Amino acid sequence: GEWDRSEVSTGASGGAGVFTYAFDVQTLSESGFSATNKRLSTFNPDRDGFSQNSSHLSVAWAIAPDWKLQANGLQSYGSNHYDNGLSSFDVHGDYGTSVLGLVLDGTVREGWKSKLSASNSSDKVDSYGSAVPTRFYTTQEQLSWQNDVATPVGLVLLGAESLTESVSSSTPYSVSARATASWFLGLSGNAGPHNWQANARQDRSSQFGVSNTGLLGYGYALSSNLNVRAAIGSTFKVPSFNTLYYVDPIKPSNNGNPSTQPETGRNSEVGLRYTRGAHEFSITRFENRIQGFITRDPVVANIPYVRIEGWTLGAQGTIQGLDYSVGLDLLDARNELTNQKLVRRPDMQLTAGLDYAAG
Repeated sequence: GEWDRSEVSTGASGGAGVFTYAFDVQTLSESGFSATNKRLSTFNPDRDGFSQNSSHLSVAWAIAPDWKLQANGLQSYGSNHYDNGLSSFDVHGDYGTSVLGLVLDGTVREGWKSKLSASNSSDKVDSYGSAVPTRFYTTQEQLSWQNDVATPVGLVLLGAESLTESVSSSTPYSVSARATASWFLGLSGNAGPHNWQANARQDRSSQFGVSNTGLLGYGYALSSNLNVRAAIGSTFKVPSFNTLYYVDPIKPSNNGNPSTQPETGRNSEVGLRYTRGAHEFSITRFENRIQGFITRDPVVANIPYVRIEGWTLGAQGTIQGLDYSVGLDLLDARNELTNQKLVRRPDMQLTAGLDYAAG
């Protein structure tokens, strides 16, 4: 392809008896073009390329009837070149990503399915903006146990999670590790024209304490082709390590803010869906109110009160073998204290797609 792009990949999958497997490998390289604009005074005409090598392996074993053990592994290494002013130094970043996972899932008894999973992921980035690189290594370890139990009032979801995050970098972070223990409970079901959903979750963070979130949703079929629904829920989002502690040696406005607090939200929506033959039309009104909204523009900070509200209109269906989908989002996102709009939030967004299958 253009810019000396080349890519080669191969893989295989198969199985015998209770074992199945799949693996693939890939290599990609591209000489690229200059990462800076020639109309700028800092233009560097060198070509800034990209390269990557990756591999993936998955193995599954049916250890008993209705029970399966699966292992997955992914590794990716590469180098990304960019520019930092007129310096002749080869500015680039080397990175590596690895993910390992183990999943055991099956049926405990009729109507009760259970899944236990463990995973480890790591990201390593060495950035060479000068002869002395900056280093950021992050690791996540996650354990999860989920149970789906069929009951007369609907499907009950019950589970627990444990997440441990750690970071090592050339920039000293005042907090370099944290852990979160969580449990969650949910119910979803339907009867006649009614359908419902209720969720509850608690997260216990070693850094930010306890947070409780939940959701209630209800839908009602007014007729065979007209459905109305409503939902209300709460959210909780913690700042990342970079949001808190990152230090940019070149542009201080990119620095993190160690006083950043989690953001919490109260979200609600009502909607109407109409179907006619192979066509479906929907309209949704939503309102999200967020306390401590985390922003990075112009600097990292919490905005005390933010309101994000608007409408979503949608249509999808099939006309003589042609599948279509159209979505229109009308959005108003504002800082409630200043009444100014949030940056990088489009007032209107339109998406449309057409698909046609021949043969």
